[in-house]
Amino acid sequence: EDRGVVSNEHALIQVAQLLQVGPNVLEDVLTSFVTVTRGETITRYNTPEQAEVFRDAMAKAIYGNLFGWIVARINHLLHPETTDGAGTRTISVLDIFGFENFDVNSFEQLCKRGQ
Repeated sequence: EDRGVVSNEHALIQVAQLLQVGPNVLEDVLTSFVTVTRGETITRYNTPEQAEVFRDAMAKAIYGNLFGWIVARINHLLHPETTDGAGTRTISVLDIFGFENFDVNSFEQLCKRGQ
């Protein structure tokens, strides 16, 4: 049977620590698929190609969620919940292309501008 395996044990352990799960749990998630039907648990093992797709999808999901959290956190820090505007912080960026002035500026616009 052509079954996917994790070839880099060191990377598996590091990622598992960052995700706060056991290495065996992470390896199972990447290399197998569990289905429960009528109370019966069926485990199917991913091929190496399927395991790569799972790995890449998981990395993209983690990156997307982390980026969203960072953007939300920066926006919150730049625009704290105040009624009188006191203590409002700003970040100004001037590049060789000039700058744009929007009614509402956010970290997302800065990221899009840099692309």
